[in-house]
Amino acid sequence: MRCPRCDKVENGQVGNGQYYCWHCTLEFHGRPGQWRFYSVDLEGGLVELNAGEPAAVGATTVPELEAAIAR
Repeated sequence: MRCPRCDKVENGQVGNGQYYCWHCTLEFHGRPGQWRFYSVDLEGGLVELNAGEPAAVGATTVPELEAAIAR
């Protein structure tokens, strides 16, 4: 599986339908058009990133990324 944010294959499954991208350092789940991204806080909890909020790496927002993937 490729990361829907960065298109790299450096990720692994951490749960049923949940993945972690080592490049983006984000956890994600969902399907095209409905991806949900989470950053991992210092205590190991997940903090959901809002759709318009820049992700942890770079300045690409989730809607911009999904539009790029759809092309």
